[in-house]
Amino acid sequence: MMSLINDVLKWRYVNAIYVVAVQMQMGINISQNMLLIFEMEGVFFSSYTRDEPNCHIQRKPDWEFGDRSYFLRPFQSELLKYCLKNYNVAIWTLNVTNMYIQQVLEKSNIDIGDFEFTWDRSRCRLQTKFKAGSTIKFYEKRLSDVWSQYGDKYDASNVLLIDTTKPTSQFVGYRSNHILIKSYTGQEQDMWLMQVLFPFLKTLHRIKEKRDYIRMFNRTSTSL
Repeated sequence: MMSLINDVLKWRYVNAIYVVAVQMQMGINISQNMLLIFEMEGVFFSSYTRDEPNCHIQRKPDWEFGDRSYFLRPFQSELLKYCLKNYNVAIWTLNVTNMYIQQVLEKSNIDIGDFEFTWDRSRCRLQTKFKAGSTIKFYEKRLSDVWSQYGDKYDASNVLLIDTTKPTSQFVGYRSNHILIKSYTGQEQDMWLMQVLFPFLKTLHRIKEKRDYIRMFNRTSTSL
């Protein structure tokens, strides 16, 4: 009886190795980790010039650069460290350079080498749209650019963009690849990461039907 059990276990082991080998040969992603792509400004920090009329922040900035003051969002370090432990994580910011990314990560004691990639505005697409008789230019993040570069690991089934701007036309058909979160404006009492995004990501990590859960979050998060 024990001999039969050992034979079965051995067969399962050999078969599992064969399946993995075939997947690797075919270029199929065998990692089940989802890739989270974060915008930085508005998600993890906010910045203002000293003379901006909408800046009513009373607390001391976390750092200053030139004429801008930067304020870290409460719990941003804890959230990032949790995500790096449980997900694959990347950064894609509309900022002109990665300099701001470096500064935020240094304040959080996080190594930039821990991320799958760190992209800035140079990896976005400059788009034009017409509204009320005027031409508006804007930068767009296209997830197809991620899939074309990392297609051996990521596709529409395992990528989630976390941003503060609404999805544009390129997201039609990919509503489960994007969540819109509340933009941070510098308040010291802000609890959005801890009370909303943290629980969402913890549940997302555990459950199987991730895309359905993402769509449900998008339907309800605007009222949070």
